[in-house]
This record gives sequence, structure tokens and C-alpha cells, in this order.
Amino acid sequence: MKAPKEITPGDAFPVVFLTVVVTIAVVALTLTDMVTRDLIEQQREREIERILEDLYPDMDGFEEIEEIYLILVDGDAEGTPASDYGIEGNRTVIGYAFLAEGEGYAGGIQILVGIGHDLGTPTLVGIKVISHAETPGLGARITETSFQDQFAGLSVEDVRLTDDGGRIDAISGATISSRAVVDAVHDAISEKVEVLLGMSGGGAG
Repeated sequence: MKAPKEITPGDAFPVVFLTVVVTIAVVALTLTDMVTRDLIEQQREREIERILEDLYPDMDGFEEIEEIYLILVDGDAEGTPASDYGIEGNRTVIGYAFLAEGEGYAGGIQILVGIGHDLGTPTLVGIKVISHAETPGLGARITETSFQDQFAGLSVEDVRLTDDGGRIDAISGATISSRAVVDAVHDAISEKVEVLLGMSGGGAG
């Protein structure tokens, strides 16, 4: 029987070299992913802040609690005392904003939704579609001002397509995309208002 070949340092070198190369590549990819993810998150936060400033021009700042942005002004104003939510200082909550997610014709749709301070009769301040994968020229028109501006000033009961008894006109040829936005906004308001009422003991607004 032939004796097994003795492994020499020269034979082991390719294996060790390959292991080192793979390890370095994995570490590099992991670090790149972490840095990229942080940059994307920072860019997203800046975009959300910009949208909030557009929706609430009078705001002095905001606090995020339970994935809800509490829109704040300094001092006393028409709204809810920030202390009701455990926020220190003499500040007033004049509105609330949060993300809504729907499933459109080609994929997920993410929307930033802003409402006023009165949780008893929630009224929309406005919406902004942040991301989507809808068809250019059709479903992608959910980002157009003419579609999004329809939401401002509506009560939650009116946030439905006109075909469903609401006050939002669907985009021609893109009913699925339009309905996805409307349903996501309507459902998110209902869900977040319940959360807010629970946070403030049911007395906010």
C-alpha cells in the first residue's frame, strides 16, 4: 500500500493564503455594508426631516416615539402639551407624522403621513410618497403633487377613492397604485391614533 504523501509547508501555503483572502474579503464586505447602511439611514433621516418641515412650516422640532414623529413648537400653542408624552420642557405637540406602507402594482410603497393634533377627529396635514417601484408614467404618478395634494385637509373617513365613497380621485390607468396609497394611509392613521391615545392616556387632542 502506498504511503500517504507527507504534507509540506509548501503544500499548505495555498490553503492558508486562500483562507486569508476570503477572510479579508468577508470583513471588507461587512464593513462596506455597515457604512453604506449608515449612510442610507442618514440620508433617509434628512429626507424625512425636510418633508416634515414642508408639512409643518411652524414646527420648532420633533421627537420620535414608538415610530411616530411628534411635531413640536416651543411654548404654549393650540395642541397637546408635550409633557403628556413624557417630553420635558414647555413645548406643544401640534401634529403627528408616521410612515405608512402599502403594496402597489409592482412592489412596496412607503409614504410619510402627517396629521393634526386632534386625535378625536384626525385630519390630514398631507402625505409624501418616499419610495415605490411603480411603473413610470402610470403608477409612478402617485408621486405627483396633483395626486398627493388631494389628501390635505381630509378626515380619515374621507381617505378612500371616490369609487369607494371617498374623496380621492384615482390616477387614470393606475387604480391599483392609487388604492394602495389610499388604503395604506387610511390604515396607518387608524393604527397610529390608537397608539397615540394609549401613550397619552386617551386625553390627547
